[in-house]
Amino acid sequence: MGAGIRRRRCADAQGRAKDQEIVFSCVGNDDDLRAITIGADGALEAMAQGAMFVDHTTASAEVARELSGKAQARAISFIDAPVSGGEAGAQNGALTVMCGGDPAAYAKLSGYHVLAKACRLMGPSVQAS
Repeated sequence: MGAGIRRRRCADAQGRAKDQEIVFSCVGNDDDLRAITIGADGALEAMAQGAMFVDHTTASAEVARELSGKAQARAISFIDAPVSGGEAGAQNGALTVMCGGDPAAYAKLSGYHVLAKACRLMGPSVQAS
């Protein structure tokens, strides 16, 4: 593992997210993503202001906008970052990551996407009001 990356066993997403500067996730669908972020033991509740949540789930735009808004309300950055390339791409460091989120938050991710051959910010996660 890279420098500064910590692993620990925890019973829930809150335990895993507590005290982390950046949290990465990749789950099955919108409902799974909501459960680990804003559910009863969701990660966003445990994260400190200024932290970042990066999600690699291929989820709907609706849930990405919802979670981005919930994160912003807690002063947490949210990067919607679905991947393309499958298991072989991940094993070979050849995924493509298409990100939505704040440009300043995205810039902080430089060097973290070790499974990707390409990572690009496509625009915001939340539509301007």
